[in-house]
Amino acid sequence: GGGAPFVRSSAERARCPFHEETLYSVADRTVLHFFSWMVLPVVLLLASPCSADPYVGYCYPASIQAGTKVRVVVGGQGLGGEIRGWISGAGVSVADIERVPVFTRAPGEGQRAWLEKWLRDLEDGVTAMPTLPKDEILRNWPRNRWWESLGELDALSLAMVKRDHFSPRPDPLQAAPAIAERLILTVVAEANAAPGLRQLILYNNNAASAPQPFFVTKEPHVLEPLYEAPPRKGKRPPVRSPVVVRTPVVLDGQVLPGETDVFRLALNGGDRLTCLLTGRELVPYLGDAVPGFFNPVLRLTDADGRELAFADDYHSLPDPILTCEIEKTGMYLLEVRDNL
Repeated sequence: GGGAPFVRSSAERARCPFHEETLYSVADRTVLHFFSWMVLPVVLLLASPCSADPYVGYCYPASIQAGTKVRVVVGGQGLGGEIRGWISGAGVSVADIERVPVFTRAPGEGQRAWLEKWLRDLEDGVTAMPTLPKDEILRNWPRNRWWESLGELDALSLAMVKRDHFSPRPDPLQAAPAIAERLILTVVAEANAAPGLRQLILYNNNAASAPQPFFVTKEPHVLEPLYEAPPRKGKRPPVRSPVVVRTPVVLDGQVLPGETDVFRLALNGGDRLTCLLTGRELVPYLGDAVPGFFNPVLRLTDADGRELAFADDYHSLPDPILTCEIEKTGMYLLEVRDNL
């Protein structure tokens, strides 16, 4: 699961061949393809327990800028064995697939303390493995190739280890078998890849998954951090709100249960801000949710928290479009959350 409001200033909109009245016409949905926002709460479109057919519950991010490469986290089921990926249309391909190891819970405080020390050391720039206990203790520790090479992991893999380690158990992020298996796809988009909606499919020698929406854009992307570990005692909490200084831009994010995502926007007085969100189009059904779907809302405030604009939907469409005239130059906060 990835996603984003698309932010465009008035100056950029003047150069855009689209206007608000035709954003969602049947004949022209190109603008809609520029945005993607995913919701991660448990997806229960369960495949048969006896089936080996691949199933994709979400991918994050669910979009890529032409001319770039991005690592995409896929959660699903039936993703074992020799799995391959395909994206429709020319100019976009899956270059590599890495399997995310299963994170079993460490049986004792000894291993958990050792893992946490190494994770905290890495925050301080120390990559060396901490001292291990005696061999007889190590024999009782479950093995995990990522736990044993934390100093060599990239930022995405390390964030996944942190999220597993620091999240309470049972982990609500992976409570459903339908999204318990995870892969990391390296997706490459050529510079001339046409923007718009594509389809991502995973397949093995026997079957293929249902198509998953995936977008190509011309605009640069800003990703919400996948996870930030809770602060250590005496330390200031991490700042999770990315800063956006240029528009147009695509913001990729995930909305977790009870969470509000916040992006900080540097805007100029006189701008007309337009934010479009794609959420329901990515994940239209949430099996254990009430009422069973994502109901995203957008809210814009100034730096002091004063609400300037709010959007719940767009006419009969469930995904919102927010517009606002910016009166003065400064920093503004764009919030994304579920309305339920």
